[in-house]
Amino acid sequence: MADEKQVLKDELNGLTQTLRTEVDHKLKSFAPASEVKELTDKIIADQKEIISALADLKKPEVKFVKGDVPKAVDPIYTKNFFNWMRGSDYERKALVSDATGQIMLPEELEATIREGLPQLNVIRNLAQVRTVNRQRVRVRAFSNAPVVGWGKLELGAAVPNTTLVPAEQYIYPEDLNGLVQVGVDELADSDVNLAAYIANQFSIAMANAEEAAFAIGAGHASQQPLGITAAGAGITTSACVAGAVTFEEIKTLIAALPAQYRTGASFIMHTNTELILQVLREFAYDATHFAAFMWQPSLVAGAPNTLCGYPVYNNDSILQVGAGATTRIAAFGNFKYGYTVVDREGMSLKQLNELYITGGLVGFLATRRVTGSVTWPDAIRVLREAT
Repeated sequence: MADEKQVLKDELNGLTQTLRTEVDHKLKSFAPASEVKELTDKIIADQKEIISALADLKKPEVKFVKGDVPKAVDPIYTKNFFNWMRGSDYERKALVSDATGQIMLPEELEATIREGLPQLNVIRNLAQVRTVNRQRVRVRAFSNAPVVGWGKLELGAAVPNTTLVPAEQYIYPEDLNGLVQVGVDELADSDVNLAAYIANQFSIAMANAEEAAFAIGAGHASQQPLGITAAGAGITTSACVAGAVTFEEIKTLIAALPAQYRTGASFIMHTNTELILQVLREFAYDATHFAAFMWQPSLVAGAPNTLCGYPVYNNDSILQVGAGATTRIAAFGNFKYGYTVVDREGMSLKQLNELYITGGLVGFLATRRVTGSVTWPDAIRVLREAT
């Protein structure tokens, strides 16, 4: 929280300085008043957005039940929450609702669900993860990098000059919804069992949904995260022969990734694609003598297998070899630099009392806001089948 406040304050100070500098420059260059107004309006709009975000951070995340203990971390809130799940309308008045009227989960239950996600989700473990409390996240970068050079200035060495081109994008947390049905008998069980059941069910379901979307999601226009292998991710591709993968193509894919991103790089691919790679060798000495396999099994429990010295992780939502022309079948890169997962704070629950009552069940609709996006395409390369 403190780090996010500082980042917002730094952004606000930077915008204020930019406004002063740019307006002063335009006034000195006798720019039209319309240009000055357009620039001023844009920067002020950005400032208002940051000021609003700072104000949200200063607000208490939930109301209070007693003393200075927030509801979400108060044991009384947790008890009231599970009593409400069992059908008690009285406890609902003591619970916190979001803007849509859905009940906010107790913080410890939400934390348990979040903790289960990395155990089931490959890409979340490899990517950068940010937790926010805003509807969108601004990602600022430059589309080019500074150029530097050697030499003593006093001896006439030229200084490379680079004009940085700002690149700005927004990431929007998307709604991830899930529905569980709990029998009335289970609702009569203890709080601990009910909490464990909900956390386990939603952890698995949400992890599976995330893993698929982080790999092949179509992006914000489709109300999904933007997947690493999606055509709109802007990642450079390396072609392989349709229906097959060769040693040369794997080497070409690795070499296509800039050297600075190969440290910490890894592969992500379908299990069946990895199976094909398991039998690849660098070359054959003759008909009966072969070189070592490129793919090496892990000898340590829990550690990934390797290909050309780089870890291999499986995501079976990614299309496999032979799925068709231009199919994107694998990704290679440093995903900590190239891909960002954004978690929106707060998870809500809506009780569906009547829908399943004839079956002796009560439904609970959970909503969580999360997304992922490629934030630095140059740190990743994608292998695709040729046309």
